[in-house]
Amino acid sequence: EYYGSDDVESDVEVTVRFTTLVTGTFNGGPLQLRSKVMESNGRVMNCPPTSGSITFATDGSEKGKIIKLVTDMVMDRQIGNTHGYSGIAGAAVIAGEEPNEFLNQPPLVLLGRFFTAELPSLDEHYGEEHLPAFPDTVMIQLAKDVVETNFGLDNPDLLSGKFSYLEPSMGPLNKRKYLEKFSAYGVLDAVRDMDYGFMHYRVDPYNPYRIWVDQRAKGTRTGAIGNAIPKFPAAAYEAAPEAMSISFDDDGYCTRITAAAVLDPLLGNSGGLGGVNGLLYATGTPKTALMTRSLSSFFTRATKSLFSKAGLSSGADSFRTSDGKVVKRLSPFDSDGLPSIVAIASARPRQPAKPYFAGAVLDKPLQQPKPVPPAPTKQIQTAKIIKEPESTASLAKEKAPIDATPPVP
Repeated sequence: EYYGSDDVESDVEVTVRFTTLVTGTFNGGPLQLRSKVMESNGRVMNCPPTSGSITFATDGSEKGKIIKLVTDMVMDRQIGNTHGYSGIAGAAVIAGEEPNEFLNQPPLVLLGRFFTAELPSLDEHYGEEHLPAFPDTVMIQLAKDVVETNFGLDNPDLLSGKFSYLEPSMGPLNKRKYLEKFSAYGVLDAVRDMDYGFMHYRVDPYNPYRIWVDQRAKGTRTGAIGNAIPKFPAAAYEAAPEAMSISFDDDGYCTRITAAAVLDPLLGNSGGLGGVNGLLYATGTPKTALMTRSLSSFFTRATKSLFSKAGLSSGADSFRTSDGKVVKRLSPFDSDGLPSIVAIASARPRQPAKPYFAGAVLDKPLQQPKPVPPAPTKQIQTAKIIKEPESTASLAKEKAPIDATPPVP
């Protein structure tokens, strides 16, 4: 499933996103995993839904060429039989070689899962006999209704008694825990100008009971989020594009929400994190990295930050392209932990738009059109003009004596 992306505002590039649900049977040649060779075992692989994107240049010498490729961004880790992994990692699970979760998952999240039941897998491969009770347009409207009620927090009656909520590093949460946790955050009170930037509502082609929607949130944080007190009067937030899904039963109740699945970690100032974790990172009160990042990611970012202080790197939120260029991402804080100039500037109220001719760069000064002189008239009226508000002064001016002499431009 391919669709154009509107979450990147640029005149020199265009992004196309696609969603995949990979399946296959391991019955061919052996699989090479580093130093190990895994022989085929005939097992069927069902990966979770993943997102990818291809970005093309639309101007300059690279016009028409691919300048960025993003793949294997898992959108729902509860789907399939690969324990939430896709790509080579998913194939390794089927081959019998489990990836090291301590390198691929946040340590504190893994510790919490150790004391809970194993995450049950869900089947997304529905046949035609599982068509929902409502047409696609109604299903999409149901999803919009959930979104408009602050994801059911303002109207819990929209949520089924069997409701569950899932993020990449959180959940699943039942209805009671979901309402308690996210009501305590008070995100909309802390970010009063929040714009979630929802786009591309669509029915899942493999599960007609599920609606997918992309989002690219922006806003200015001015208040506390849960127990996290803001360090600055205003801090800008620009999320990476994320995927959310909203599922329903035959009665129209919301049974499941998945959220915070980042589609492109190289965008925004949320450090590649989704949901509330990204908002907290972007605005200066991040959760401990042991709860939000895998050990491999933690050590990579720590190394880049260390080299940055020595002048050998551009920081943890930058990256290097294949041609050697270093791209500095929109970073919320500098090395001293203070808001960056970009963050402060974007947090200020926007100035009202100027007229189309203000500040225009032209070869010649822009000439405004000359006023058309009124037609002479014989009817002369007198009126005593008193200082009045502007709205009535214009009416009085119409009643003043008319001068047939054309005005000087």
